[in-house]
Amino acid sequence: MRVDYHRAATNGPLLAFGQVVKLGKTISTADTRIIDDDDRLVASGRGTYLST
Repeated sequence: MRVDYHRAATNGPLLAFGQVVKLGKTISTADTRIIDDDDRLVASGRGTYLST
């Protein structure tokens, strides 16, 4: 898993948006973006997971 921090998260709610990039038989990949209350990108990440 990899996480990139783009700015500090301040007060207020955060929204997380996730998307499956590839759903394979053995390995799957997903992306996530974290957005703050002012619609600014706070963090993003990608994970690769073992599918069963």
